[in-house]
Formats: sequence, C-alpha cells, structure tokens
Amino acid sequence: MWSRRQSPVLPVNLWVELLDLATGVLARIICQWVARPAKRWVARPERLVRRIIHEWVARPERGAVCHAQVTIEQAQLAQLSASSPSRAAKRCTRFITAAILALLTLLPSAAFAATSTSAPAKAQTEALAALRSAIRGYSALVQEISPDDLPGEMGGYAEATERLSRLGERIEILSREALQAEKLGDTGWILLSQKTAEFSADLMALRAFSAPLRAWSHCRRAKIKRPRWDVTQVDAEQFVAPPLRLFTGKFSRRVNLEAAPGETLHFQLVAAPIRETITHITVTLPELLAGPGRLGNLSIACFLAATRSSPVPPEDRQIPICPYRLRPHSHAHSLQADFVQPYWFTLRIPDDAVEGLYRGWIKFRASKVHGLDMDLRLTIQPNSSD
Repeated sequence: MWSRRQSPVLPVNLWVELLDLATGVLARIICQWVARPAKRWVARPERLVRRIIHEWVARPERGAVCHAQVTIEQAQLAQLSASSPSRAAKRCTRFITAAILALLTLLPSAAFAATSTSAPAKAQTEALAALRSAIRGYSALVQEISPDDLPGEMGGYAEATERLSRLGERIEILSREALQAEKLGDTGWILLSQKTAEFSADLMALRAFSAPLRAWSHCRRAKIKRPRWDVTQVDAEQFVAPPLRLFTGKFSRRVNLEAAPGETLHFQLVAAPIRETITHITVTLPELLAGPGRLGNLSIACFLAATRSSPVPPEDRQIPICPYRLRPHSHAHSLQADFVQPYWFTLRIPDDAVEGLYRGWIKFRASKVHGLDMDLRLTIQPNSSD
C-alpha cells in the first residue's frame, strides 16, 4: 500500500513504453479524424517526394540532397499536428512544395556531380526554371481556391476541384520526368520545357475559370460571412476582358502605389461579382491620406471603363495607358453577374509632398450586400532631379 504522501514508483522502461503507447494511439486518432480529410489534396505530392528522396538518397554520390528528408518529416508532423483539415492541407502543401523546389534547385549541380564538372546546359537551366515556376503557380492556386472554404453547391466547384486534382497528377509526372531528363541530354530538357509550357497554359486557364471561387475564398478569409462580390488591383496597362471566368488576377485588398512629388498616377481596380448582379454601387474616395506629411484636398477622380467595346487605339485614348473608353463615376451603377467592371483612377501628387508612406481608404458600397474597403498605400519617393 502507498501512503497518502507517496506516489507509485515505476521503472523507467515502463514509463517509456507507456509514453510510446500513448503517442501511437494519439497519432492514429489524429490521422483518422483530423488529417485524413486533407489527404486527397496532399497524398500525391507526398508520394512524389518520397519517391524522389528514395531515388536520390539511395545513390551514394548524391548524398547532398539527404537533408531534404527533414522537409518531408516536417510535412508529416504538420499533417498530424494541424488542428483542422484545411490547415493541414495548407501546411502540407507548403512543406511538400518547398521540398520539391529544394530538390529542383539542387538538381543542376548534383546531376553532373558524378560524371562531369561542366556548367549545366542552357536547356536544362530553362527547363528547371519553368518547372519551378509551374510548381509555385500550382501551390498558389491551391491556396487561393481553398476548397475547404467553398460551398459544394457553388457553380463550377466540382469541375474546378477535379481539374485541380488532375493538374496535381501532371505536376507529379513532370517532376518525375525531371529526374530522368538528364539521361536524355538536351532532348529530354527541351521535351520537359514543352510539357511544362502546356501545363502552365492549363493552369492559367483554371485560374480564369475559378475566378468566382477565388473571390469567395478571399472574402471568407477576410471574415465576410456571405460573400457576394470582391475588388482587387490590376496592372494599369492590362486590358481586362468583361467575362468573369476570363479574369486571372489575384484578389487582394491592398492598393500599392509609388510616385514622386508632382507626378500624376493612373491605377486600375476591378470589381467581380460572385453569384448575382450587384446593384447601386457607389465609390467613396479619400479626402486625406495619413502619413509623414499632410496630403489633403486630394485631386483624385474615378472613372468607369466601358469593357464591352474593343480596346481604344493609343491615339484616341483619354489616358495614354488606358485601353478603355471612360466615363466619370458620378452616380450609382450596377455590376452584372458573370461580368467584371474595371474602375480607373487618377491621382495628382502635390509638388511639396513629403517623402514616406501614406495610407487611406477607397470604399465600395452596394445595395443589400457587404461593403469593401480598399487599403490605399502610397509611397512618395524623392524626385529623380533632386
């Protein structure tokens, strides 16, 4: 019998066995109930990386990439320790993509370590650079779509997720072919570049097709419960076609601008409906930008772009870099379903503006839907003549 002030004393080996047993049970529970729903998004890339690691580590002359095994162990740990399926999928995708990129980074130097000391061929360098870019683009699209945040009944959901899964299979095949391309010489690398270009084109097509899904996911991450529309900045010189499912821009609430004192800025924001027509849209422009100096009584104007017409020739444009016909935004207007609406803005920087970062808000409001506030960040740089 133990006294009240004494605790049972067990052999150290028994404590270790009990701890191992408890850890195994906990890991199995997490695998079955937490990480399992996310496996369909990361299983194929995980198998790919394991094959790559096995092939490269098994060869003594290529032991330089053994440390990539650490990345795989981190991916497995993230999958087991994540608190939700969506977080597990994102963490595993991030770690697995990093592992593939690490291997592809080491490939040019390690591929010829056992046979030659010459620099990698141009075809090899270009092929691997294109493949790295394709892997990054695929990983970014997975994060933008965020399937766990989407309603299953949303239009295009089933097709987009199926196409995303097929692209995952193709990136696995391309990565495996990259390991075999060195045996074929320049011919193998050129063939890999061609297949990667086809993959990138299909990836861009899926970005356009999934525009409503990406807008929905972005709003959900911004804590909007019932997303109906979204607004994002687009390169000023880019012509945006009216159909929503041709829009490839990345959704963001930041508007980043740079200018010098006395300069006139032109920038473009694009509004995208998610499911239905948005009515009575108004745009409120900032009167003051907060920063190291005072930028008040701003000379800022907003215009609606007529996207249904063809691009305007350079000699007929109201603004040299704007390919649209513009009309001043003075009254509430509507945003038709399945069509985007570009907004053009002009901003005149005062001649005496102080250098530094200024911030303000461009506010979009509409009838019976949530509002959207765009975080305008203007960086005033010194004049080149100073």
